[in-house]
Amino acid sequence: MMMNMLSEKYAGLGVVPACEGFDRRDGRRLPWSRAGRDLARSRSRAAGEARQISNLVKTLAFIFLLLTAMSATASDWRRSAVAACLVREAGIDGREGMTAVMDVIVNRCKLSGRTPYQEVTRRKQFSSMSVGVASAVRDASKSSHWLYALSVASYGVDGWRWPVTDGSTHYYAPKRLPRAPYWVRHMEYKTTIRRHRFYREV
Repeated sequence: MMMNMLSEKYAGLGVVPACEGFDRRDGRRLPWSRAGRDLARSRSRAAGEARQISNLVKTLAFIFLLLTAMSATASDWRRSAVAACLVREAGIDGREGMTAVMDVIVNRCKLSGRTPYQEVTRRKQFSSMSVGVASAVRDASKSSHWLYALSVASYGVDGWRWPVTDGSTHYYAPKRLPRAPYWVRHMEYKTTIRRHRFYREV
């Protein structure tokens, strides 16, 4: 209404007075007026914030996927290390022997609070792992027992156990060691499975 009154007042002069947000000539709202500029800035700011939120969501999603992949890779490596120990310790005894060794590993973990991976990689605990985890995995993965060992290791890492050794925590193979290890006299004999004799701490 104000614009109409001003337009009528100055109509004889052939001009339209300047007013905020309107062109001097015909009163149309123009994008370069202050109102238009404010609206454009507001829209630009909203679009910028939306892009920032979108970029943040994409970054968080990427980090989540990366951490998930790293976790899966670490889990697979730990499982492979345990499987390598089973193959190298008792692969010659087949499934029965490897299952018995897994039972020993789980029994040790219950007493020590360690994980199966920590247990099989401890120094001077499993002689077959003395070559290093990478070498042990590389060698064991060539065995025909590898897939079964991976399966048993997966269950063992998740806390499953097979009570086939009656709680044994140690074992040795008499054919490899004609003389019994020194620790045998401090242990209780439990059972013999294939080529290994199993003992439990008294």
